Amino acid sequence: MSDDRKRDDSDGNQPDRAAGSAPPGHLANLRQAEMQAGQPERVAVIGTIATGVAHEFNNLLTIVLGSLEQLHRQPLDERGCEQLERAEWGVRQAGRLARQVLSFVRREAGQPQQVDLNEIIRAFDKIMSHAAKDGTRLILELSQDRLPVCLDPGQLELALLNLVRNATDAMSGSGTITIRTAGHRMDGLGERQTVEVAVSDSGTGMPPEVVDQATTSFFTTKAPGQGTGLGLWMVKRFVATCGGKLDIDTAVGQGTTVKLVFPRAE
Repeated sequence: MSDDRKRDDSDGNQPDRAAGSAPPGHLANLRQAEMQAGQPERVAVIGTIATGVAHEFNNLLTIVLGSLEQLHRQPLDERGCEQLERAEWGVRQAGRLARQVLSFVRREAGQPQQVDLNEIIRAFDKIMSHAAKDGTRLILELSQDRLPVCLDPGQLELALLNLVRNATDAMSGSGTITIRTAGHRMDGLGERQTVEVAVSDSGTGMPPEVVDQATTSFFTTKAPGQGTGLGLWMVKRFVATCGGKLDIDTAVGQGTTVKLVFPRAE
C-alpha cells in the first residue's frame, strides 16, 4: 500500500461512495417521488374497475326494483306497505349513487345549477342517517337564511356521504355527527361572499402529520381492506371544481370538522 493511501486511511477519510448508491434521505425522497408518479395510473385503473362494478350494480338494482314493483300488486298490511316503500326508496337512492360514481369516474360532472345548500341537505338527510352506524347521532344545524350556490347537487351529496362515513369511522361505537351550514361575507375566496357546510364528529381527531396527507389520493389510516384513501381526495377535488376550498379543523382527542366553502351564487 502506498504512503499516500496509508495517510488517507490514518486521517479517517473514507473511500468514495460506490457508484449508484445514495444517502438514505435521498432514497426516501426518490421512493416518494416514484409513488406520486404512479398515482395517476393507479387512479385510472381504479376508475376502470369502478365503472364495471357500477354497471353491474345498476343491473342488479334493476332486478330488485322490478321484484319490488311486483310486490305492489299483492295484498299487504300497513306495516308491509311501509317496509316496501322504504325498500324502494333505498334501491332508487343506491341506483342514483351508482350513477354519480360513474359520472365522477368519467369526469362527467352533472350540469351545475343554482340551488339552496340547505334544501339539498334536508333532502339528503335520510340517506346520510343510513350511512351512520348504529349508536351514532346525526344532528342538522342549518342556517335560517337561504344559501344559494352553483354546483351539481348529486356531487355534493356524494361528498357529504363520504364525510359522514369518515366521521362515523372516526368514532368507536357511538358519538355525534353534526352538519352545519352558514353564510359569510368573506372567507378567503378572493373577498367573495361564501356559503359553507361543515361536518363535525366527536371522534379521536387527527395529528398534524395525518392532516397534511389526509386529502392525498390513496392515503388512509384505516386497516387494509377498510378504506381506499380516495374519499377526502375526491371531496377536495369536487370543491375545487366549484371554485371553493376544503378546510380541516382537528386536534387529537377533540374531534374533527371538515368545512366545504363555496362561492355564494349571486
